[in-house]
Amino acid sequence: MLLDQDLSIPPDLEFSSIRVGSLYSETYSNWINSRYHASMSYLARSERVMKSNDTSLLMQNSKSIIVFLLNYRRKNSFREGYGRIATYASFGDYHKFFPRLIDKFMTENKLFVSNFKTYVDTGPLLERGLAKNSSLGWVGKNSMLINSAMGSFTFIGAAVTDLCIDNFSPSSSDLCGKCTKCIESCPTGAINLDRTLNSNLCISYHTIENRGIIPMEVSARMDDMIFGCDICNNVCPWNAGKRDSSLVEVRQESYPPKMKLEDIAFIDKESFNEIYRGSAIKRATHEGFARNALIALYNSGQKELVREVARHFTDLRRDQALLLLDDQSR
Repeated sequence: MLLDQDLSIPPDLEFSSIRVGSLYSETYSNWINSRYHASMSYLARSERVMKSNDTSLLMQNSKSIIVFLLNYRRKNSFREGYGRIATYASFGDYHKFFPRLIDKFMTENKLFVSNFKTYVDTGPLLERGLAKNSSLGWVGKNSMLINSAMGSFTFIGAAVTDLCIDNFSPSSSDLCGKCTKCIESCPTGAINLDRTLNSNLCISYHTIENRGIIPMEVSARMDDMIFGCDICNNVCPWNAGKRDSSLVEVRQESYPPKMKLEDIAFIDKESFNEIYRGSAIKRATHEGFARNALIALYNSGQKELVREVARHFTDLRRDQALLLLDDQSR
């Protein structure tokens, strides 16, 4: 079968295909060996690495992978004292609505014989490598996939199918040129020259995945960022002038209510789960999100609030507060 122009294609969605099989990535292996994955040990599990290197192992009788790019760009406005979050967290969790969109696309267009399996950050796929090798873009110097029409504000999803698809496209050209704005703009120096990212220094990693104390070398440069980081996306020339997504506006499930930093710093688990239900922000956990707000308060000079949090709690917030206050005393 050929992927042709007669398919029913939602707006702000691009897709292409690639054969299942060997996709060994020396870059990924070197990234793991350098321990740039920080505490995300699941990324280095042998079974996961094996399946990411050989995509035919993902599903029985798999033949092809259809790779999807979804534009999620939208304008965000943040007020002082409320903290900043990554753009992708300003609407409903894409891990919920994007798989449904892929499933609907696959079913309506009959892109399988008897079975297909959808992945959106849910399996051992090297999504950016798949997208690159299926002509949907190139991996930029910020390690993000860049699509010439959409930029880098895109979600990547995939459907492994038992249908043979024949029109495989060559990899996209690298169009970063001599530009190094992303590398120069990263406040913690997390972006390496080989187009990989050191999670140990990445603000996005620490505000979302880190379950412990955020070291001073990172927290001192977080400013008021409390979930994720868009700096390398925002400065990329390939994102200039791109259209906002219409699809995520339609499919948003719940905007995270805007809470002041001091309210987040004191939030309890029950309130966090209720307020951020349906939001990607839940990934940070209530203690992690509160810790991030605490750092933002410290960076804005509100050290008395940090002391109050240290007196009030015995969890991660207290540990982070004591580190911040100890650094102040030196």
